[in-house]
Order: sequence, then C-alpha cells, then structure tokens
Amino acid sequence: MPNKWLAYLDKYLLFRSALRRADGQYDLIHVMDHSSAMYCLALRRSKVLVTCHDMLAVRGAFEGLPGLERSFLGKLQQRWIVSGLRAADHVACVSEFTHRDVLRITGLTEDRTTLVLNSLYKPMEPLPQEKTKVLLDRLGVPRDRPFLLNVSSGLHRKNRPWLLRLASALRKAGQSFPIVIAGAGLSDQLRELATKLGIEADIFSVERPSDEELQALYSGAFFFLFPSLFEGFGLPIIEAQSCGCPVITSDREPMREVAAGSCPLIDPGDPEGSIATVLEAFRDRERWAEAAKRNAPRFHPDRMVREYVELYQRLVTT
Repeated sequence: MPNKWLAYLDKYLLFRSALRRADGQYDLIHVMDHSSAMYCLALRRSKVLVTCHDMLAVRGAFEGLPGLERSFLGKLQQRWIVSGLRAADHVACVSEFTHRDVLRITGLTEDRTTLVLNSLYKPMEPLPQEKTKVLLDRLGVPRDRPFLLNVSSGLHRKNRPWLLRLASALRKAGQSFPIVIAGAGLSDQLRELATKLGIEADIFSVERPSDEELQALYSGAFFFLFPSLFEGFGLPIIEAQSCGCPVITSDREPMREVAAGSCPLIDPGDPEGSIATVLEAFRDRERWAEAAKRNAPRFHPDRMVREYVELYQRLVTT
C-alpha cells in the first residue's frame, strides 16, 4: 500500500510539476495514454495530443460495465481523466469503437479527434517448427493433439469461463481439444468450474510467458480463441494472426473492426450456441489461416508511425 501512494505522489504531483516546467518549451506534447489525460489541465502553452486506448474504465464508473465498477475515489479519477481529454488540443483513438465512445462521452467534435489504429508493439512472426516444439515442450503444452489457445488476464471482461464451457460443449460433441490459457494464472473459481464440468485434464495454464514463448504458443496453436466481452482494441487478435494462427473472436466491436472479416465470429455470452460456428471453423482452418495472413499487415508499426508523424505535423502547423 505505501508503494501505491508513493506512485500516486509521483504521478499526480511530482511529475505534474515537472511537466508544467516543460510547458512552452515544446511545440507539441504527446500524452501516450488517456489514463494520464489529467496532465492536459496543467499545460497551457504547448499543444497537447492524447492517445486514448479505451473508455472502458470511464464507462465502468458511470455506465456500470460489469467488472469495471469504481469506488467514489475511482469515479473522481475518471471524471478527472474525462476533463483532461476535453482540455486536450487533439485526441487520437486506437479504434473506431473507442473513437465513438470518446465523441459520445467527452462531447469533443470530430475535428479534434483522429483515428490511428493500433499496431503491434513488438515483432510477432511464426517461429520455426523445431523451435516451437522445443518451447512448447518446455512449457508443458501437449503436442499429441491440436490445442486451442487463449491469451488474457483474469479480468471479468476477458470471459475465461466461456473457454471452459466451450471445452465441455466440444467434448459432448465428440471433440476433445486441450485449451491452453496463457497470461495470468487461473483463479480458484475457474479451476472449480473445470472440475465441475469434468474437463480439468483439458485445461492448461501458462503463466506470464516470455515474448518468445508467446510466439511459440501462437505458432503452435490450432486456433486462437478471443471471446472478450469488451475491449478498446483487441491486440491479441493481431498478435495471433501475425504468427499465422487463425482466430475465433467475439461478434462485438471492436473485435469485428480489428478482424475485418478475417475471423469466424461467436456470441461471447453463449458458448454452447457457438459450437456449430467453432466446428465449422475447425473444418475450414486453412481458409482462416490465409485470412489471418492477409489481415495482419494492416497493423504494421510503420503504418502507425507514419500516421502519427502526419498528425504531429498537422497539429504544429495549425
């Protein structure tokens, strides 16, 4: 707890003071994450650009998104963030879904916002088969049959119970696929659900994989499952596709926007009802793998850098 309050002291007081001293020394200051948008309120002489990745915490505070509810202090913080976004000279949004949320919640006009789609933040490409095998063996991932992959945190919106219920429904349909869940460890509730469904032998956890291990997981998976309830963007879709792994994702925005027709879409609230779509996708894997390869280049870092440079030039000359 002391470290948390020291971090707040640094973020909200010490760094804010340093930023004020820098105000006016630069033509443009770019606040890279909307959670720091309150800094815009301290800047008067330099133009300020904010990148907004999502408005989910704001919506959790004031619209009651499940799993994102906020305390009284949390609501004050989100109001502060919204005030900061309104004070910015310009806001760049990482998806059209986030863009619409920003316009609706902040009241900003279109001319003060720009869509700059996210890109990969680190190299992602298929690993050689032998390297993939070595890493998967080291992680304890079964290779005697194709496995399904999910990469996520344990947050409610990541919808991990859907994966277990899908595994159960697949087993009832005569299909048995191991499901590897990478990222945060499995919660006790999730392990209890796996036991209740009788699929604990099919569920494997890989906690905090390294970048190379993550590439091996994507490279070796039969399909990547991303049944998220809501996102600001949905970067794991692109990570998987960049490694040649076909994806099944939610029939919701912004997943539809990011997938752009390159993925089968399922109802993240109905795993049993998604079985037909999932099984059909499995039978047509090569088609979806090719679609993944075509979609991934849209999110190359060079494109994002070029669009930001163009935005910088426009802002400093107007």
